[in-house]
Amino acid sequence: MYLRILELTFKAIGQPYWVKTLPFKRGLYQTEVGNGIMIAILKTDQRMQTLDFSEPFYQERVSVYFNHQQTPLIKTVDELKGLNIGTLLGWSYGAAFDQAKADNLFFTNDSELETNLYLLAKGRLDAVIHSELSVASVLDKLELNDKIFLASEPLALVDIRVAVKKGSHKKLLDRINQKLSEAEHIEKINFLIKNYQE
Repeated sequence: MYLRILELTFKAIGQPYWVKTLPFKRGLYQTEVGNGIMIAILKTDQRMQTLDFSEPFYQERVSVYFNHQQTPLIKTVDELKGLNIGTLLGWSYGAAFDQAKADNLFFTNDSELETNLYLLAKGRLDAVIHSELSVASVLDKLELNDKIFLASEPLALVDIRVAVKKGSHKKLLDRINQKLSEAEHIEKINFLIKNYQE
C-alpha cells in the first residue's frame, strides 16, 4: 500500500522513479549514503541525524496480537512485561515501546512478520506487535484469522514518511509535501487506503 501511495504521488508530480526492494537495514544505509530514497520509514531522533523526511503520508495503528482472546484489551506498554514478543528488525514501534525494549521490560524476537505470526500461532511467541493493516493482510495470506487475535488498543500511532540523505533532495521533498497537502490528492490517497482496508 505504501508503494501504491507513493506511485500515485510521484506520478502526480511528474517524478520518474524505479523501485528496488532491499532488507530494511541495507535500504537505510543506501539512503543515508545517497543511493536512493526510502519510501516508508518512521522518523526518529537517531535517523534525523543522517536523513531528512517528508511530511507523513499515512498513519499506522501499532497494536499487539495474542494467540487467544484478550479481555479487556491491553492499553499500555507496561502490560507487556515479561512477554516474548515478535518484532521486525529495524522497526520502531513508537517511543514508549522502544524505550521499554531498551529497558528490558520484555523480550523481543526479530524476524519477518510472517514468521512471527506463524510462531505465535504455534505458541512459540507470547505476542506479536506490528501495524494493524499489515497484520490483517498477512493473517489472510497465512489463513490464521482463527488462531491470532487483536489483543490491544493501538499502543502507538506512527507516521509513515519518505526519507532522503540529509541535505539532499530538498526540492523533491518540497514537491512531495506540496502534493500531500492538496485536498484532491488526499482524497485519492484515502480512496486507495480504503480499498486496502476492505
